[in-house]
Amino acid sequence: VRKFPEKIDDLQSFLHDDFPEHHMYHKISPTPVPDISPKVWLLGTSEKSAHIAAEKGMSYAFGDFMTDKDGPAIVQQYRQTFKNKYPDQDAYVIVTINAICAETTEEAQNLALSQFLWKLRQDDQLEDVRVPSVEEARQYTFSVEEHEKIDEMKQNMIIGSPDEIRDQLRKLHRAYDADEYMIVTIVHEEADKLKSYELIKEVASEI
Repeated sequence: VRKFPEKIDDLQSFLHDDFPEHHMYHKISPTPVPDISPKVWLLGTSEKSAHIAAEKGMSYAFGDFMTDKDGPAIVQQYRQTFKNKYPDQDAYVIVTINAICAETTEEAQNLALSQFLWKLRQDDQLEDVRVPSVEEARQYTFSVEEHEKIDEMKQNMIIGSPDEIRDQLRKLHRAYDADEYMIVTIVHEEADKLKSYELIKEVASEI
């Protein structure tokens, strides 16, 4: 972990083929390397990752659904540090959100059951890593402890009807004021996932 900033520098140098002659990697020619080097982003969930991204002049993707830390404060810290070091450049932020949208609140909550059971199985390190169907999740008997864990999961998710999703996205946007938002929807059926994205797209223009 301590060498992570150094590894980022190495990655950038590999992509741009600009290691100094004395560097141990100078004679290494990685393949494939695209003709146009990709823009390197840093995905993070902490003050440390925000600081590294800003110090290195990188765009920052913050995983809102992967942490219970104060995301807006972390993003603000990134912007301020970036501005201080690179006053002539603009910081750029993507915030990633876990969202499930359906025509009704009840339907969205039912779809979310699949993700809850999937995540609980992941936490228990069970071999069954597939996302279960809604029916399987509804038949599963959740313990009191598991219900408590689900309540915690809901704190990092947006679940509901289009109107509810719009209101929650507005609240997030007021908090983050991000340049972009990346939505991830984890459900069992592909059709339900696509429908969720379509419904979110319809209300996103109102944010």
